[in-house]
Amino acid sequence: MAADRSTDSVQSDARFRAMIEALPDPVGLHTAVRDAAGRIVDFRVDYLNAPAARWARIPAEAAVGRPLSQVFPDFKQKGVFDAYRRVVETGHPVSEETVSYSGSVEEQYIAAAHDYRAVKFGDGVLAVWHETTRRKREELEHYDAAVRLRESEERHRLLFQEAADPILLVNREDGRIVDFNANAVREFGYAPEELRGQSVLLLDGGFWKQLQSQAGGAAGGVVLCDTRLRLKDGQSRDYHVHSRLLKVSARDVVQMICRDITERKRREAEVESMSLSDELTGLHNRRGFVLQALQARRHARATAGEMALFYIDVDNLKEINDAHGHIAGDRALVTLANGLRACIGDGDVLGRLGGDEFAVLMPHADGRHESFAARLRACLEAEARETAQPLVSVSMGRSVCPAAHAPHVQEFLAEGDRLMYEEKRRKRAAAGREGASRAFGPSSV
Repeated sequence: MAADRSTDSVQSDARFRAMIEALPDPVGLHTAVRDAAGRIVDFRVDYLNAPAARWARIPAEAAVGRPLSQVFPDFKQKGVFDAYRRVVETGHPVSEETVSYSGSVEEQYIAAAHDYRAVKFGDGVLAVWHETTRRKREELEHYDAAVRLRESEERHRLLFQEAADPILLVNREDGRIVDFNANAVREFGYAPEELRGQSVLLLDGGFWKQLQSQAGGAAGGVVLCDTRLRLKDGQSRDYHVHSRLLKVSARDVVQMICRDITERKRREAEVESMSLSDELTGLHNRRGFVLQALQARRHARATAGEMALFYIDVDNLKEINDAHGHIAGDRALVTLANGLRACIGDGDVLGRLGGDEFAVLMPHADGRHESFAARLRACLEAEARETAQPLVSVSMGRSVCPAAHAPHVQEFLAEGDRLMYEEKRRKRAAAGREGASRAFGPSSV
């Protein structure tokens, strides 16, 4: 059973790494760098995929271990540092955009633009970037075209019809479609006579009222939103809608430029599925634990100390669930997670591997592993006394080796798992002998 789990984890880790490497967009793993007061002052590069390394103009292996502000010098100026810091401190993912301008004050142009999404990864972030320079330049062009519309409707009409994205003009007062370009007909699947005069709710039943209320009272007001639009064939696709309120022939009209972002949303969903944290406890999940442990092992192998791994399993979770319900069972897992947090040191790696199984890697054990079990037991007993909750009982397998000769993390886990099950068997055997003594001892004669 342990070997099967180990094999599955190796395959999962390989699929995860292959997925990142196959992404066409830059991907990076970065760990927070803190000052003496615990404040995040920078991030350290732990991993860059090939597109990210090309973007940074530095080999990936040369970037690893360096401050992110050195690899990407404008990292803090663009607000990316503040966004990453919020992700680590709040645990909430962020999706944001950066834009760089060049040229004179009078004639600036967009030099580069990117969307990025960052999710929490341990004490750091997993970030995926997507270049949007072309889109931003096109949006700026559309903005300029809208301003020039008042001067030359013929010029606007040409841009309107030739635009690569579907464009709708919607009467602000009643929400009816008054005009559209050829790409709107082609992409949404409706014939011109089926679109003209129809309510915009034909395409979407939820966002129009919100869009209308946010568009502002004066021409030029802009609203950006992501939404799903229904096509004539019944399928729904994701769109980024750039909306602006215009005056056309003395009538308030909302111009909606609709950019299909279905593929981008799919990539974002893949990033979410790569989440490396356990939702219940906030610890690393198995994948996150293995990735962090691999990094810690790599750094520790250059030292002369000992490395220790603990494989921990809850003995009485089923009894707690049966007697008190699954909410109490979840509370027991969180209690154990908190106790483990209190017993580890800086640089140790802690994760929930799944179900009621946890693991701790001490890359620089320095003798701390000798007292770990006793410290954890004391934490759990104190928690049970203070909260009047059932005492969480655990079995633990401990594997210790010289850091310089540490096995692969998966082999380390397999050995810890084996030792943990040996302890479980000893406990069951001892419980059986104790039960026999009570049943056949002098008091029962």
